Amino acid sequence: IPLGIGIMRDVLPAERLPSAMALMSSSIGVGGGLALPAAALIAQHADWHALFVAAAVLGTAAFLLAWR
Repeated sequence: IPLGIGIMRDVLPAERLPSAMALMSSSIGVGGGLALPAAALIAQHADWHALFVAAAVLGTAAFLLAWR
């Protein structure tokens, strides 16, 4: 998070910085709140290996979106 905030300070104009920091900070809570129930559903309906596959797919998607 500190690295992301530092990058945002360098890249974004000053008027967009507060909303960008709020969005980044809220994504931590929302992601954590959604990840546990999603992992429970995946583990309940599939093998536990599927959790690692899902993490790999989401990680790859995040990397590709960040790369653009």
